[in-house]
Amino acid sequence: MQRMEKQEAAASLAGLLKSQTAVFSFDYRGLSVAEITDLRRRVREAGGRYRVVKNSTAKWAFEEAGISGLDDQLVGMTGLAWCEDDPVGLAKALHEGTREFAAFEYKGGVVSARKVDSQQFEALARLPGREALRGQLVGVIAAPIRNLMNVLEGVPRNLVLVLKAAEEKAAEGGGAAQ
Repeated sequence: MQRMEKQEAAASLAGLLKSQTAVFSFDYRGLSVAEITDLRRRVREAGGRYRVVKNSTAKWAFEEAGISGLDDQLVGMTGLAWCEDDPVGLAKALHEGTREFAAFEYKGGVVSARKVDSQQFEALARLPGREALRGQLVGVIAAPIRNLMNVLEGVPRNLVLVLKAAEEKAAEGGGAAQ
């Protein structure tokens, strides 16, 4: 590859990375083609992208995209995964890959311009997904309304029960009260 082609590849990668909320780097040495294909499918399903890159190309792309904190991770064979929307979903998919494929190792990452070490990456992967968090939020918002409805329904229900008990008591008295 000529120097100009390398710079064009770096500029193309930088264009992709500029709008991303999360970028993770991995060592993929020892993975088979089928395993990498499976990993790419998982990443795509999580809304991300995965690409194997040359370290020098990644370094130039990081500089151009304004991503700092990953330069020291660019040694050996490097695969990059990134996403624009859901870093938790991407982290879950990649973390499954690190558990399933022993040769796939986390190097480092950046989420919202903050460096993410391996413990933070694992914590991110353990968070509930976006849909689960939305469901929890809806439940929290709906709880006061649901409780209010239960209280408001209780007043007429209790009135009906009191009237029914009074009717039964009057029926037991044999109608003498009438």
